[in-house]
Amino acid sequence: MEFIPSIIWTLLIVVFLFIEFSTVQFISIWFAFGALCATLVSLFIPSTIFQIFTFLIASLLSLLLTRKFAMKFLNLKNTATNTDRIIGMTGKVEQDIIVEDNVGRVMVNGLSWKADSQNQQDIPQGTSVTVLSIQGVTITVIPVSVG
Repeated sequence: MEFIPSIIWTLLIVVFLFIEFSTVQFISIWFAFGALCATLVSLFIPSTIFQIFTFLIASLLSLLLTRKFAMKFLNLKNTATNTDRIIGMTGKVEQDIIVEDNVGRVMVNGLSWKADSQNQQDIPQGTSVTVLSIQGVTITVIPVSVG
């Protein structure tokens, strides 16, 4: 009977670790640590309230002390791709841009991009265009003005 709290806390460690290893993000590792601390306390102090308090404090402290480091480890920042460097570049329409059919491709800087017309007018193949913006994998272009 005296080992039941220890068994329960140990089962919670297993559950939290299972959740942690089932995901690609840090979600429950801090709670597993808190349950480990509560398990150790339960071996010496029979007070359930004290065990729960230990669990909460250990989980919170481990979260506060390691989360910043863990987030650096995961590197969840967006990686710059430098695709915005093509804004302002000139390209050639390689497939007619037909606004109504939502089709068209432009070759810019050696890469083929899905393209939309900024002025909502069709642009024929072979036309030189300037890239105005990028939205996802689609660029918005306008014909180069002759002048």
